[in-house]
Amino acid sequence: MRKIKIVLILACLIFISFNFLSFADEDYNFDVSKYTKKPFEIGGNIAVIPSLLFFNEGSSIYNLKYYSDLPGFMYYNLETSLQLNSSLRWNIFKLYALGNADVTYGFHGLNYTLKLFEGYLSVRPLDYLSFDLGKEITKWGKGYVYNPVSYIDRPKDVSDPEATFEGYTIFSADYIKSFGGLLQTIAFTPVLIPVVKGLNTGFGKEGYVNFAGKLYLLIFNTDVDFVTFFGKSKENSFGFDLSKNILSNLEIHAEASYTPDYEKAYIDQNLVLSNKTITNYDALFGIKYLTQSETTLIFEYFHKNNGFDSEEMSNYYSYIDNAYNNYLISTNDEPLKKSNFITKNYYSSKFLMKDYLYLKVSQNEPFNILHFNPSLAVVFNIDDGSSMIIPTFNYNPITNLTFKLNSTILLGKNYTEYGEKSKIASFSLSVEKYF
Repeated sequence: MRKIKIVLILACLIFISFNFLSFADEDYNFDVSKYTKKPFEIGGNIAVIPSLLFFNEGSSIYNLKYYSDLPGFMYYNLETSLQLNSSLRWNIFKLYALGNADVTYGFHGLNYTLKLFEGYLSVRPLDYLSFDLGKEITKWGKGYVYNPVSYIDRPKDVSDPEATFEGYTIFSADYIKSFGGLLQTIAFTPVLIPVVKGLNTGFGKEGYVNFAGKLYLLIFNTDVDFVTFFGKSKENSFGFDLSKNILSNLEIHAEASYTPDYEKAYIDQNLVLSNKTITNYDALFGIKYLTQSETTLIFEYFHKNNGFDSEEMSNYYSYIDNAYNNYLISTNDEPLKKSNFITKNYYSSKFLMKDYLYLKVSQNEPFNILHFNPSLAVVFNIDDGSSMIIPTFNYNPITNLTFKLNSTILLGKNYTEYGEKSKIASFSLSVEKYF
């Protein structure tokens, strides 16, 4: 049965590949009608992504995730992904939807997922006023890889920050006004976020309707946002962000967030789950620079006061190791299940500790290789010295066809954030067709 599944997936891969190649002779004539908004539009992309995964055997997180069925040092994964987006416009109304379907064959067999990333109704009764109701991605904040003020969005994928993710169901409004002086534009976006059973699950505590708001100013040619969140599903928070082009090829950006009463859960020195209330502040500063040779550099430093320190992380890994050693002796997996619960609820942040550096260098068409764009990104954990290295190679031989070779390499000693991840490296090749 397993061989049949593999053959079927490979057959689909070959079929899609030939379908992609059939576009090689397409016409590149400019057609103005393609860029005119139509009442109904539909588009999307399909991707085939074979991957090779190298596991960090013996690491705490590896033992926690795979204690009942260890995959070994290396495994493969094959994913087929389909995204469809459509919009329908009529008078002052717009209906938009973005759906994602994945079929993955890997260590856990054949799996299917179907998600609605976005699906909302927008009403614009006036040019300067609109209302949205439904599932939506807001993307608040100016940081490239991390956003302290993104209170109502899911965290970005560290290895691919520009990837699309799932939004939350909200009710929002947008009011925008332009001026002729130093204050060029002002916009206000209030948002209601209900968290009830079956709606916005995972956002925070259920049974509450929360409020978030963003006030945008374009002043002195600087983009500034003042952002707030208050409710009972999460702690009340306040923050701001800004970005400004210092030169035509140099941009700076920053974010800061303040949470006066943040409830922090952590594993203490007695290896017991404890809680304490802290004053939390997050801050980020970054620059983006484009050289004359079309090399783009993005550099960011960010600090998370609610992140774990080295002792708290060491206690956490010791807690997992004790649960795993107990399982090896007694086959009792209850402590491991509890460790999984603690990991999911308190230790699942994309950045677990306090201080990080991020650097990305990308080059447009090096050595005059048309449509080729390589990049190298590095995430460095200042607190424990571990790091994540992300080389990426993009190639677009024809319009709407992309080949992307993506790698992630994790480096670090025992009991460091990236040294204890379940994988030490992954390599994937994405063949993606847009339509």
